[in-house]
Amino acid sequence: MTSRIVIIRFGWMPFIDVNLKYMIDALCAMGMDVTYIKSRSRALGIDDEPHPVARCDYFRLQCRRLKAVPLLGRVAGPLTWIEYVFRTVWKGLRTSPGLVTAYGLDSLLPAWIVARLKGAKLFFYSEELYTDRPGVPMKPFWNWLERRLIGKADLICTCEPNRSRVLQERYGLDATPMSVLNVPPRQEPPARRDKIRRYLNEHGLPGADAKVIYYHGWVSPGRCADRFVEALQWIERDAILFLVGPIEDDFKGRLLEQARAQGVDGRVVIRGMVPTAELLEYAASAHVGLQVQRNEGLNNYYCAPNKLFQYMAMGVPVIASNFPGMIDVVEGNQVGVCVDPDDSRQIADAANRILADDEQWRAMSANAVRAAQERYCYEVEGKKLLDALCEMVGHGHD
Repeated sequence: MTSRIVIIRFGWMPFIDVNLKYMIDALCAMGMDVTYIKSRSRALGIDDEPHPVARCDYFRLQCRRLKAVPLLGRVAGPLTWIEYVFRTVWKGLRTSPGLVTAYGLDSLLPAWIVARLKGAKLFFYSEELYTDRPGVPMKPFWNWLERRLIGKADLICTCEPNRSRVLQERYGLDATPMSVLNVPPRQEPPARRDKIRRYLNEHGLPGADAKVIYYHGWVSPGRCADRFVEALQWIERDAILFLVGPIEDDFKGRLLEQARAQGVDGRVVIRGMVPTAELLEYAASAHVGLQVQRNEGLNNYYCAPNKLFQYMAMGVPVIASNFPGMIDVVEGNQVGVCVDPDDSRQIADAANRILADDEQWRAMSANAVRAAQERYCYEVEGKKLLDALCEMVGHGHD
């Protein structure tokens, strides 16, 4: 069995998903030959991020152009995915892998075809409950596809234990899939940074000396960005809201108009996307990290956000949704406060509670760093996955 691994991903975003990057980093460090095949992301103004060691094979899907063609826009999505399947199968077969990884349900069909034709092992990394996300088209088709193919995987892994249970019950799997939380590698005890302050000063923005309530990720209604702005009117005046991540132009306009209407426009900063390598430095400049999202289906209810664990690694107290899993991590480790995501007053009260007491803030920060180093780090959480992958390809490691 060869230690050559191919990973297949449908590229929505220009960045390598952080949990996938941690896995690739570890496999490459063990001497594995890793090829990452991904369709290029939508035009978001940033080039697709390469991995520094793994072989990256990125390609552009031509059928996406059909969205702009009259009468063809409605079939552009299915045709784009069909093109993606054919092209990833062709590229995957040329790598002659011993293990094929499907990262996400939309990659499972081509990964299964490559594994079947090459006699390789199949690993299904189900990073989300795909059809339980809001706005996913053709849900009956995706449910049918997952039901047909999930049992053919030699290993299944999710990012949250409740999601593993849902997959087992939904598809009658013999065993509960493995779960590996989206945790970063163990970090050195972090020092406070001034990345946000420098950004504000460089751009002539107010708030350089204010407390920073911070969020990174997709800035959208489902991630409660409008609730954050609404909450700001009840949060102490020396605090600003700093948002990092992609945002649709229409929603950005609505958010800024909302801030103006509520009289908090000078306290809302929308940074946009930044390279993955800079995220932790921004987080380490903040005083509170936001991980609040609406309950828009099981995928959100059983959320498994990497940002939560990144905040903790940087010693940043957290405000999170009061969902299963989040309560266990956040309040179980005394690193923050869980709230009703639809209640902006609760979000404001939680922020005021954390920011008002310096001694409590320092205790939450210390708890977060300790938990991140001892439990919520990839060296601990990812070991079971790396052991399983090494066994599948016959690659020994310590």
